[in-house]
Amino acid sequence: MVARLGPGPGPTSGSASCHATGRRDECDTMVHSMRPLVLSGPSGCGKSTLLRLLFDEFPDKFGFSVSHTTRSPRPGEVDGKHYHFTSKEEMTAAIERGEFIENATFSNNMYGTSKAAVATVQSQGKICVLDIEVQGVKQVKQTDLNPLFIFIKPPSMEELEKRLRDRNTETEDSLQRRLTTARSELAYADIPDNFHMVLINDNLEKAYIRLRDFILKEINPDTSSPSSADFWCCLGTSTTDRTSDDYYYVSTNAPHDNASDASAGDTGGGVSDSGGGCDSGGGFDSGGGCDSGGGCDSGGGCD
Repeated sequence: MVARLGPGPGPTSGSASCHATGRRDECDTMVHSMRPLVLSGPSGCGKSTLLRLLFDEFPDKFGFSVSHTTRSPRPGEVDGKHYHFTSKEEMTAAIERGEFIENATFSNNMYGTSKAAVATVQSQGKICVLDIEVQGVKQVKQTDLNPLFIFIKPPSMEELEKRLRDRNTETEDSLQRRLTTARSELAYADIPDNFHMVLINDNLEKAYIRLRDFILKEINPDTSSPSSADFWCCLGTSTTDRTSDDYYYVSTNAPHDNASDASAGDTGGGVSDSGGGCDSGGGFDSGGGCDSGGGCDSGGGCD
């Protein structure tokens, strides 16, 4: 599990911790005040890149919980920023006191997400994001945290292996262990209702739009995503480059796999060039505005 950016002390250190100061009820209440996001997926699926895009676009809306670990810090890692580094004795005691939402052990090191870490993010008025393994997902499902569960899938196991090898950070043994874990995680993600969204990261820009729009719709269902069209313009694509799937998703936020249905074609559906869609009123090229008013090339800041 990855923990970045989220400031704040952990449950076993720091005077500001709600657990450390005895304010356990307050901490528990705060954890449930805003619905957190739980993202999971095998190492190499692109979670970190997608989350970085989300945090860059909405720096005041989302925040990472900082996980605890008993492993030693790596070069450049800062206690309280990348992880809360602690001992096995301290972390075991905190788990027994009920201070952790989830925990797991990998390679003889303990990792976990504390209630205090989530509450620290929420105390800043932000939605807490947890980047955790499937093992942690299963534990969170046993709590009343009620987060939004999202799983990021690679395009294929072959592509995942290529990404991991290209990192050049794994021994052959550790890489094979990661691939074995990935197969198990992908099988869990294929079970219906285990996640609210399963997203295949086969194209970064498209995957980010789907992730971003899904999250925004879930946390604020009364409003639509304000800038999907602008995002496409910023990618440098023209309307002729976009597939019918792209049109359908961006203009309606409807399920992507329905894009080729007759109702989503060139008439009456608001998908193509008439009736509500991409080039009129909606709009990629007018009113919405990629090239006017909105905009990537004027006043809107992409360039």
